[in-house]
Amino acid sequence: MDLWTLSYVGLWLLVLLEGCVLVLLLRGAGMMFLGTREGISRDGLPIGRTAPPFKALDSHARSISLDDYRGSWVVMIFAATSCEICWRLIPELRGLRESLAGAAEVVIMLRDDVHAVAEYAKAAGDDVPIVAIGRRGVVQAYKVRVSPFAHVVDPDGVVRAKGLVNDVEHVEHLLYEAGVRHPRLVVHGQPSPAGVNAGA
Repeated sequence: MDLWTLSYVGLWLLVLLEGCVLVLLLRGAGMMFLGTREGISRDGLPIGRTAPPFKALDSHARSISLDDYRGSWVVMIFAATSCEICWRLIPELRGLRESLAGAAEVVIMLRDDVHAVAEYAKAAGDDVPIVAIGRRGVVQAYKVRVSPFAHVVDPDGVVRAKGLVNDVEHVEHLLYEAGVRHPRLVVHGQPSPAGVNAGA
């Protein structure tokens, strides 16, 4: 191979490398934007909107719908099997769900099919209900683009808060900002974690 060919191949490799770096930079900038209040306000349903009904199967192939939670507060956490933060969040959600018994329900909305949800539940545990919502219908209806993303729905089925929930403290604050009152939840007056957008 002559020098000209080597330089030509080297130039194309350099262009490809620069393209990959640019894509990673743009993706990072996008994720940073999604974590801001402005970014979050564009994701998910508007505060005050009635949550769309859904019916899906959980990890035990039992049918679950939004109507099952009518009359109760519920935080719906949209997750994905490829989301590492979601994996770390599930064990923390077990303790939160036990603490909030009677005050609010916690449901994980997994963007996959029933088989994948069953396998996911075996690995992660299913102390918290895990529901298979697929990759389109429910996800599109709730306008969710990133994981883990939560909607807090009041007893009348109205969205009262939404946001990214990278840890259990984010979930707790989101519930408090939505109007749920429980000793486990954060104290009023503390600053909101990044990515939380709630309505009164």
